[in-house]
Amino acid sequence: MKKKDWKKILTALAGAAVLVLGSSGCAERPGTRSAGAKTEAAVRLSGEVETSAESSGAEKETEIRHVCVYICGAVADPGVYKLPAGSRGADALEAAGGFSEGADPASVNLAEFLEDGMMIVVSEDHAAGEGERRGTGKINLNTADVSTLTTLPGIGEGKAEEIVRYRERNGRFKKPEDLMKVPGIKEKAFERVKDKIIV
Repeated sequence: MKKKDWKKILTALAGAAVLVLGSSGCAERPGTRSAGAKTEAAVRLSGEVETSAESSGAEKETEIRHVCVYICGAVADPGVYKLPAGSRGADALEAAGGFSEGADPASVNLAEFLEDGMMIVVSEDHAAGEGERRGTGKINLNTADVSTLTTLPGIGEGKAEEIVRYRERNGRFKKPEDLMKVPGIKEKAFERVKDKIIV
């Protein structure tokens, strides 16, 4: 084979090698851009997740800014009250107008932190009610417990429980005649006990 022919063959092979290497380089570059795009998308997604988490935390913080509690029993104005989060039993009592006459302050923890949906029942001082009855001979509708109320003529345990329940829901009796507002107690029943009760 002639020398010129060898040169042509070597030149052709060198050109082919350059083309192969060039194609290989071009194939790698798009792949690299694609990976970079995916990484950028992942960063954006991560940012969105963090933002979402922050928003969720803010919503939770908003939700617990207030608590609703139900305070009843021997308080001036029983009911459901909305108070700032972190309030204590004393705050609920103040919202309900304070203790009513005959309340037992030791029956509730005024230093307790309030929780949403909590029910606070202020009991009556039964000992005070008994002392008052012995002094006057009459039963105080606002302080007497169920067992004491059943000593009234015509007042059984069921009606006595209704009297206490009415008192817890509506507050103190303002006058003896208010007893007729209790379900099951009409004028005739009131006439039998009116001389034996006070408010």
